[in-house]
Amino acid sequence: MGPTFSVELDLNSDVRMSMRRREELPEISGSFLAYSAGFLIILTIVNNIIFNLYVKPSVDGREELPSTPQKVALSQRSE
Repeated sequence: MGPTFSVELDLNSDVRMSMRRREELPEISGSFLAYSAGFLIILTIVNNIIFNLYVKPSVDGREELPSTPQKVALSQRSE
């Protein structure tokens, strides 16, 4: 009987400790979540702009468009 009683006490103390841990968690306000989401969206936009202006051209090279449009045949006929 002794071991089962001590196991029950250990389980009860574990349950109490987990309940205390849940109670001690601070709540995150809605405004904090909104500001965080807005910040992440702005950060993503700025990151994309910086990537397209600086990183991509240095890796791919500058794309030069032809000054005059050129006609390209879509299919070639041989007759």
